[in-house]
Amino acid sequence: MGYFRFWRWCLDMNINHQLKFSFLDFLSNQTFFNSEFKNIRAEFIKYSPEYEPKRFYSKIYIIFRELVSQNLIFMDTSNCTYKYSSNYSKKDICDLISQLKSLEVENCLSMEYTRVNENISDLFQELSIYKKYLIKFPKCSELINRFIDQKESEIHLLSYELKALRNLLEAQ
Repeated sequence: MGYFRFWRWCLDMNINHQLKFSFLDFLSNQTFFNSEFKNIRAEFIKYSPEYEPKRFYSKIYIIFRELVSQNLIFMDTSNCTYKYSSNYSKKDICDLISQLKSLEVENCLSMEYTRVNENISDLFQELSIYKKYLIKFPKCSELINRFIDQKESEIHLLSYELKALRNLLEAQ
């Protein structure tokens, strides 16, 4: 995955998390009975107008259906138009928010661990090339040795960062 695609993916993940937290926050203060999704969404849009654009419709609906699958929202399918009723307490929603925040922290740590690990791998590749150039260009050995020392130092620091991230992940 390219650098910019990776950060675009991270940005999308962040937007999805923000949307989910906003929707759950909205639901924590709402109850509804025999309501259509479009009405629930309309109320959510009043609460969080930044999610009004159509591109958020499917994302909101996916979050909503996750809650249905977890039995936090009842779905009445007896009519041609589905009706939904809340089946949660404020505590249920707050617990769900807490779980999501914990997962978000773990995901961030995992992504950072992957990034640091990839940087170390890249530095080892670069280091091996400098060592080949040391043999190929002995007249530049002083300059190449400086680069080798610098890269070894960077690898050393990143290995400590990797160890710290591993400890944080294990402590989660």
